[in-house]
Amino acid sequence: MLDGRGQRDIGRASFRILGREQFDRFAAWAEGLDAEETAFLFVVSAVPVLHTRAGLVNADERWLIDQAGLGDDLRDSWEHELHDEERAALLDVLFGAAARGIRVCVLSGDVHVSAVFSIDDGEGRRIYQLTSSAITYGIGRPLSWVLSAGAADDGETAEGHRFQRLALYADSSYALISVDPGTGQAWFKLYGEQKLEPPPFLRDAETLPLNHSVAKIRLF
Repeated sequence: MLDGRGQRDIGRASFRILGREQFDRFAAWAEGLDAEETAFLFVVSAVPVLHTRAGLVNADERWLIDQAGLGDDLRDSWEHELHDEERAALLDVLFGAAARGIRVCVLSGDVHVSAVFSIDDGEGRRIYQLTSSAITYGIGRPLSWVLSAGAADDGETAEGHRFQRLALYADSSYALISVDPGTGQAWFKLYGEQKLEPPPFLRDAETLPLNHSVAKIRLF
């Protein structure tokens, strides 16, 4: 679990999110993992390593962004150019673990929508990012549309890694991750809220919320 809040300092010259000391500690720990003993690595980042369109994130000085008060939020994003060096170093550590045969996933929240991304390094190695962050924060349809439209579809990161969005869901939801060490498989399961209206003869009954599967994605 990475501390990207307590160590954040936008005024530092580099490594503004995690800080150099924390990053070096994490990198040394991750590089010491043995694939035969650690089949899966789940890294928790409070803010997604990849989510919002880079062009939007780096528009934080524009008048509209400033008037909406989003500048600070955008500068918090890993995609902001202020964090290019630090994110490149983080991805190098994650892909280094993947190169040793460890199955790597980043778990995140913060963006009020659920999403799944795959990221490839161009050398046959792939990591995943899973975001689930809409279960307790109800958002209106207009904001839901804005948050969904701001999510990247596919393309190339500043580091040259190819990425693809595999799922996006903006309504209330939660996610489960199923891991089977025996087969080396892992699944990401997303559940959304479904309303079941009572039958006509029960007019005073409350609408019942149910959970139904929105997406099931095999990661490995």
